[in-house]
Amino acid sequence: MNRRTTEISQCELTVMKCIWDLKAETGEVTCAQVMEKLKEDYGLTYKDTTVYTFLKNLINKGFVSSEKKGHLFVRKKITEQIF
Repeated sequence: MNRRTTEISQCELTVMKCIWDLKAETGEVTCAQVMEKLKEDYGLTYKDTTVYTFLKNLINKGFVSSEKKGHLFVRKKITEQIF
């Protein structure tokens, strides 16, 4: 079964919610910030590689963009209202 690239998993949606919340607070978001937010708000503890995979999937699907400056910075492209 082929998945459309615009489909988003429940885990990816939870990461997007973290990005929306953090973006409102700080502007740019790092993987470490997303990991901390997942733990604090949702009680989810993932390895950094897992969160990077979620972020990479969201980047590939066009939901967020990224820039590397020593750390991975993520910028949301899709607003909560559009989603």
